[in-house]
Amino acid sequence: MKKLYLTTALTLLACPVLADITPEELWESWQATMADMGASLTAGQQERQGAVLVFHDVKTSVDTGYFNIEQVIDIMRLEALADGSVAVSYDSDFGGGGTATFPEAPTSNITLSGDYSGTHGIVTGSANDYVYDFTIAAMNMTSVSGLSDDLESQTGVLTRATSDNKFSDMSGQIHFTQTSAGMNMSYSFLIGKAIGSQDTITELGGQNPQIKQSQNSSVEGYSGDISLFLPHADPNAESGRFLRMGLTLDARLAIEAFNLTQKTASPYLNMDVIFSQGSSNYGVSIDSDSASLSGQGDAMEIEVNSSGFGPQPYRVAIAENALAMSVPLYPDDALQEARYMVYLGGVTVNDTIWAIADPAGTLSHAPADFTLDASAAVQLLLDWTNFDTVKTWQGPPAILNSVKLQDFLVAFENARLTGQGEVQFSNDGPDPVPNGGQLNFNFSGVIALLDKLGSLPLVDPSITAGAKGMLGVFATSNGSDNLTSRIEFTHGGHISVNGQQVK
Repeated sequence: MKKLYLTTALTLLACPVLADITPEELWESWQATMADMGASLTAGQQERQGAVLVFHDVKTSVDTGYFNIEQVIDIMRLEALADGSVAVSYDSDFGGGGTATFPEAPTSNITLSGDYSGTHGIVTGSANDYVYDFTIAAMNMTSVSGLSDDLESQTGVLTRATSDNKFSDMSGQIHFTQTSAGMNMSYSFLIGKAIGSQDTITELGGQNPQIKQSQNSSVEGYSGDISLFLPHADPNAESGRFLRMGLTLDARLAIEAFNLTQKTASPYLNMDVIFSQGSSNYGVSIDSDSASLSGQGDAMEIEVNSSGFGPQPYRVAIAENALAMSVPLYPDDALQEARYMVYLGGVTVNDTIWAIADPAGTLSHAPADFTLDASAAVQLLLDWTNFDTVKTWQGPPAILNSVKLQDFLVAFENARLTGQGEVQFSNDGPDPVPNGGQLNFNFSGVIALLDKLGSLPLVDPSITAGAKGMLGVFATSNGSDNLTSRIEFTHGGHISVNGQQVK
């Protein structure tokens, strides 16, 4: 939700009601906060009209080194109220733009325009400790982006993307405190509905035709709770300074429903994609040691219609899903953990796909499940918070010490494959080599499944026959269609399966 930043950039401040605050104090606090974040907040003109401090051409500018962008609001008003609070409003148009430049990628230009309606906010507290409660009835924003003019003339590639976004029923509260150590902010928000559309046209130059893509999306019930501590630091210091000084971020986001449709039209390919996601929630955390991402959701569905690919549509549905991953950020002499987990439950495909894959109805077409949960003990060599170092780094970013498989599951038809174990690695050579540990796998119903797969029209029977032969060599039978496999790793890179050395 990048656009959310533009909505709240001027409201990244806020908290408790213990003292009065003036419009001038609030403005100065906002400016100081933006400066701490490496951004700037300025006004072309300001004037006092009685109890109201009026600002014209209010500009927020951000330059991260990868992209720079600014937003300009025509008029903003800060009104001193009788109870010592300040009312904030900015029912007006806004505009702006900037550029985006990433490593190994072309430079893009961006222009912005839009308007707010029904904005209202109340700030209570003091300059260093205040709460900002706000509502915005609606916000409309249009952006146009494309390759830089120089690059278009050099390559003959023309790309233009126009996006329109409408947000309604927005509300939130920001609690802001400023201390000698840094800024603390807690932020909760709710967006009743967000509707977006984007049209992209790409011309490859010469006689090549256009590629057109259109996209429409809607989000309902988008909410979040965010906590941030931003330490005081020199905005001109090297990249990553905030993280190394103790920046922490914890964000919990949720949506009630999300829908996306995408159409691609060209002489080469015409394709429609429909994606929907039911209730879901996500989390992002950053602290002095690591960064983590998590998410889980219900009722995900992807549908594809494409010309020239037989009967339509192709549809995949997932009843529930989950993802979790974490990575260390800083080099350390001690071992650090990286983790990755993905879960897909109740995976099904529609009759169109089954008619191609299993026309005789050999399989039961029951839902499938997949789980992978693994972690690695590493010694990190690369400082991921130093963007200048990341851009020039060569070689592996970390030394791999061990990999642990906490959980592995593939369940399809009546067959199940599960696994657990841990493997240690030696780093004496140019590449990590296993030198200890073992992995244990259990198979049930796999032989019967291979027999069924061998009768399907899209599967070569020799493949399933070969798979059954490999199971006979590398797995031990524990009964009717129940097999186990123990893979052991020893010093020198040797590998044995069920006691039989294979390397």
